[in-house]
Amino acid sequence: MDAVDRAVAWCPVCGRDLRDQRAFVQEYWSAREQNFLCWCPRCFSQCTVTISDRVILSEPEH
Repeated sequence: MDAVDRAVAWCPVCGRDLRDQRAFVQEYWSAREQNFLCWCPRCFSQCTVTISDRVILSEPEH
């Protein structure tokens, strides 16, 4: 399994295996970003997973 398969192999909401025949995963590109539209048959969530080289996050003060 390569890095792309691992990126979309599991539902980010409930953890179900998205390689299930009932799940939906569609790859698309936006400029240089590789994206995957995912739908999970267990929790019915729809999300987009974006593959990127670098992520910058900030954490709010507690």
